[in-house]
Amino acid sequence: FAGLICRICSNGGVYEAFVRTEAYERLGVEYVCEFRTASKTPSYMNGGSLDGEENRSRGKFATVRLDFSDFRPRMRHFPMQNEGVESVDARRMRQALSKSDIPPFNGRDIRQFGFRYRGGNNAFSRNDASRSGWSKFYLALDYIKLYRAQPEPEFIYLSDARIPPVIQDGMVKHDSRRIA
Repeated sequence: FAGLICRICSNGGVYEAFVRTEAYERLGVEYVCEFRTASKTPSYMNGGSLDGEENRSRGKFATVRLDFSDFRPRMRHFPMQNEGVESVDARRMRQALSKSDIPPFNGRDIRQFGFRYRGGNNAFSRNDASRSGWSKFYLALDYIKLYRAQPEPEFIYLSDARIPPVIQDGMVKHDSRRIA
């Protein structure tokens, strides 16, 4: 497989899809793919009223394609043992990342999968977070599908311009794959 296709509904913003593999258990490294979503303006903000059946939601559906090649390794955050002193696990992970011992993610060893929202990555949520310490977001998941790596395009357009309305016996030349 080459990646994931996710159908989501969100209020806009930047999200992360993360995958944890054996490397997470061994070294604390997970694979992360950041993606953007869109939102819509509710109709009452465009001069509509709140009385009728107008749309009141900012949520907008989108289909997001996450290629496995776009997932990048990221280290788990370890707290410092003492003031300014790195833990043994944190040192081991930094060494592994610097030596490039972390293989690229290929989609074979998924042990955990999830979505994450980081308030710092979203400009509109920084205002909320500065007041209360929390950021508001909305992300609903419709489906997750896998797609295969293939050398050919997923869709091929076939024209029907030269196909007669009625095909009779003997018109199809199977050896040359043509209609005579």
